[in-house]
Amino acid sequence: MNLKSTILILGAGASKPYGYPTAGELRNDIIKEYPGVIRETSNLLGHSWDKTEESIRNIKPIIENLIYHILIQLICFYLEMEIR
Repeated sequence: MNLKSTILILGAGASKPYGYPTAGELRNDIIKEYPGVIRETSNLLGHSWDKTEESIRNIKPIIENLIYHILIQLICFYLEMEIR
């Protein structure tokens, strides 16, 4: 097999036995963790609690709807870089 011109796209949990999360699990982890990250960052920047919680509420639909597509794009980008 010529690895320089071959792309393997593993899906449906193919990497799960090696300890890597599935795309769905990774998406759920990001959705679960992002409020804490925003709170920590806002606290470091000195933002008010009300403004921080409002930001979390405003960002939530964007995170939930787009994170899966972002993950797919990152995986494809990584595979492309590996081939080069």
